[in-house]
Amino acid sequence: MAVDPEKILPKYLQWCLNRPAAQKYLSSRAKGTMLKMIGKRDLGEMEVSLPSLEIQARIAELFSLFLEEERLTRRILDGKKSYMEAVLSRLAAGGGDKLTEEMPHG
Repeated sequence: MAVDPEKILPKYLQWCLNRPAAQKYLSSRAKGTMLKMIGKRDLGEMEVSLPSLEIQARIAELFSLFLEEERLTRRILDGKKSYMEAVLSRLAAGGGDKLTEEMPHG
């Protein structure tokens, strides 16, 4: 399905399609057992709000920033999880005497 960039910005459309209401709409029209597919007709019938291209660009930029922040937050949490698992494993193995002295108590 072609998107007219003079009417809707692709990144804005991505945001629209990721909204909970759109996901609910798309899920209700998905067909298939193993691989869910949405027909071109169903997709074409989906209503999308079309503010000015300037507003679309602002929404798209905020959406991009949010996705980047979410990715970085996930990366930080994954690092913390790995670190904590290593610390706890070391303590459980009995090699944590020095480690526990260095750790803050609280």
